Amino acid sequence: MTIPPAKVLRSVILLFLVSLFLTGCSLQDPGSWLSALTGKKETSGPVSLVYWGLFEGKEVMQPLIKEYQDKHPNVTIDYSARSFSTLAQYKELLLSRLKQGTGPDILRVHLTWLPQFTPELAPVSPKILSEKEYAGTFYPVAKEWSSVNGSLYSIPLQYDGLGLYINDAFLAEATGAAKPQTWYDFRVVAKKMAKTSTDGNAQLLRAGAAIGNASNIPHAADIFGLMFAQSDLSFPADISSQAAQDALTFYTNFIRVDKVWSANYPNSVQAFARGQVAMIFAPLWRMMDIINLNPNLKFSVNPVPQAPAQEGRNVTNTNWASFWTESVSNRSKNQEVAWDFLKFLSSKESLKKMYSLSSQSRPLGQPYSRVDLASDLSIDGNITSVLAGAPTARTATISDVAGNDPYTEAINGAIEANLKGVSAAEALKTAQQTIERLMGLGLPSPSPKK
Repeated sequence: MTIPPAKVLRSVILLFLVSLFLTGCSLQDPGSWLSALTGKKETSGPVSLVYWGLFEGKEVMQPLIKEYQDKHPNVTIDYSARSFSTLAQYKELLLSRLKQGTGPDILRVHLTWLPQFTPELAPVSPKILSEKEYAGTFYPVAKEWSSVNGSLYSIPLQYDGLGLYINDAFLAEATGAAKPQTWYDFRVVAKKMAKTSTDGNAQLLRAGAAIGNASNIPHAADIFGLMFAQSDLSFPADISSQAAQDALTFYTNFIRVDKVWSANYPNSVQAFARGQVAMIFAPLWRMMDIINLNPNLKFSVNPVPQAPAQEGRNVTNTNWASFWTESVSNRSKNQEVAWDFLKFLSSKESLKKMYSLSSQSRPLGQPYSRVDLASDLSIDGNITSVLAGAPTARTATISDVAGNDPYTEAINGAIEANLKGVSAAEALKTAQQTIERLMGLGLPSPSPKK
């Protein structure tokens, strides 16, 4: 059979165009022909990424990793939740490994570690996530600490910060008591919910609030940092200012004057779970500790109290953040793929799946990092009460239980010294000198660098 000349010509032209298409694609991107034909974004060969996480097990992360790998068959992601004796030791090990070039491609760090870690990190590619998109997706405090010299160095998958935990039964039985909105309200309610013996010894039988010292209060430095932030003070310049001295005196007066807490109690989280104290301050992840210690306890997590404000406002609107975020090593050979994977994890769909998966193995899921998920009705109401304050949250390297031990110890030392009779001015001056010395040793600034 003879093929008509017209068909031969069409076949030759078609083969020529296909050849030209494939050649053009290969010159631009060896994997772009597959992207064009399948819609899948591919790279030019096998990619292997090592991911060090914290707190989230493989049962949470692996389904999401598989979903990404199914869309990118040439990518392999090896995830492990790291174990550690202390967060400070993990921080030291991670930083050392990054400097040696033996660290992971993707890593989880505390937000306040970024000033120290940035020299070892790769910036987010603007092709993956622009600064404008970042600012519209995540809370301002994340961008403040992740942005250095015009580049971004982390993508958060969660948010957390201080909340006010209240024992609902104790509040209900206190005549005229309501959930406090201001520090003045808080002081009044704390005294109403405290119970003392009537035998003349004035023994504290039930604490009104865990505040006033540092020795048995996890996150004491965070509470004090919140007061600093609400006074619009900065670290370390204003640590020994008069406003800071007033904040320290106000803080310690809850023990010295009001006597609503005592160093004789167990740590505040345990005391709250046991019904020994009516109110505590803690981040959201402490809910899991409390529920595990006492599943039957009825409590609520509420916004933190606010201070008197100036410039025409009645009270401040300042909150305290403390959370973890994901970064990429500048030694990684596949930085763009790593950032693309993290952007995938931070999508609305992925974060919802992560919340659902983590909720199956513990009392609550991971609070969302995205602004547009703050009011999602599927998450716990206690979480939304803290997320409501995220748009105006601040933080510093004195965040407790975050591997920032030298800084938190300096603040805690000032609190305890003031309780023992050292003036607020002298106690805070010592803390300031300690922090400045630590900074001179190469530890990170307690505020983000711009």
